[in-house]
Amino acid sequence: MRMAKNNKRIQDGFRDAGAIPLVINTFANHPSNTDVLNVACWAVTSLTRNLNRKNQDCFRDGIHFVVASMSKYPNDAELQFAGCAALATLANANSDNQNIIRECGGIPVVLDAFRNHSHYYPRNALMALARLACENEVNKEIICKCGAIPLISKAMEEHPTDPAVQGYGCVAIKILSAGDSDIGFVDLGAVELILAAMRQHPTNRTVQWYGHDALGALLSTTKRREVMKRFRESGGVEVVRQALDNHDFPRQKNVTDLLEQ
Repeated sequence: MRMAKNNKRIQDGFRDAGAIPLVINTFANHPSNTDVLNVACWAVTSLTRNLNRKNQDCFRDGIHFVVASMSKYPNDAELQFAGCAALATLANANSDNQNIIRECGGIPVVLDAFRNHSHYYPRNALMALARLACENEVNKEIICKCGAIPLISKAMEEHPTDPAVQGYGCVAIKILSAGDSDIGFVDLGAVELILAAMRQHPTNRTVQWYGHDALGALLSTTKRREVMKRFRESGGVEVVRQALDNHDFPRQKNVTDLLEQ
C-alpha cells in the first residue's frame, strides 16, 4: 500500500475495493504478531495521508486497535514509530478522530512512545502530538499536563540535523503555545532551539516557516519580554531576516516588528 500514501486516487481505489475493513480486521485477528501490527499501522498511514477525510472517517472504528497495539507492546520501537504515524494521519484536521484517540487513551500512549524511544526518530510522536492538539483545547491541556513540553524541547536538542524533528518540533511549540499563557517552553530554551533549527536548515522552507510561526506564538504569551530578550541575544534578527528574504510564507507581525526595533 505504500504506493497509496501520496496519491488520493489510489487511496480511494483501495477504499472502494474494501481495503479498510481488511486492515481493521488485521489488527483484530493478529493482536500478538508485532510484525503484522506494524504493517497494519503503516497501511492506515498510507491510506489516510494528505487529509483524505473519507478514509480517515472510515478508519474511525479501528482507532482503538492502533492505541491498543501500542499499549500492548511499549518496548517495540518500530511499532511505536508506526503507531504514532497512524494516529498522526488519523488526527490530522479531524476533530472527531482527535477526540476518539483521546478517549481511547491515545495521548499518554503517544507520550510514552516519545519518552521511551526518543532515540528512534521522534518525528512521528511530535507530528502526532501537534495534530492531536491542533484546535483542540481539551487535548492540548492533557498533552501539556502529561509532560510533553520538556520532551519536545529535548527532542529538538538531541536531533538538530533532522529537519522533520525540527519542523514538527516548531509546529508543536506553535500549537501548544497558542494563547497568552506561558506553558514552560521559554524557560526550556525554546527560542534558542527554534533559531538553531532555522540556522541548521536554511534552505528548508518548512523549518523556516514553522520556526517563524513558533516564534510568533511565543511572542504572544505572557513571556513576551523574555522572548524578545532571548531572540535578540541569540541573533534572531539576522536569522529571521534571512528566512524572509529566501522563502515565501505568511508573515507574523509580532515577529517582523522585532526586525524594526
